[in-house]
Amino acid sequence: MGKQNITESNEYLSLEVQDNGLLVTVTSEGKEFLEENIENDYFAKFEEIFESIMTNSEWEFHRDLGNSGFGLTSADGLTNGYGYNDDGEYEGHEDSQVYFNSDYAITSFIEELISEGSYFLNKA
Repeated sequence: MGKQNITESNEYLSLEVQDNGLLVTVTSEGKEFLEENIENDYFAKFEEIFESIMTNSEWEFHRDLGNSGFGLTSADGLTNGYGYNDDGEYEGHEDSQVYFNSDYAITSFIEELISEGSYFLNKA
């Protein structure tokens, strides 16, 4: 049996790091929660189910990676290993990673999670 690359998971979703990106998979509980609340801000609803992963790791969700200084215009995505230093600057270390929705102008990866159950974010 091959090694699984699940980096983080909770009752709502799992993150599996792959060579060229990140596979985000939503559980049935996570899908149900997002479906029930889709008429509201789906970014905020994703942040709710992602919160336990974020608070126990270096993973962060970004509605707009460009606003966080990554220069990827307004793509949504996830980062691992970035944070604010003592001077208030956002920085990473040599192992930090950025994963982005390459189809951000067409669809939100959260909408795809709801309809497909998983979504692949490209590694920057």
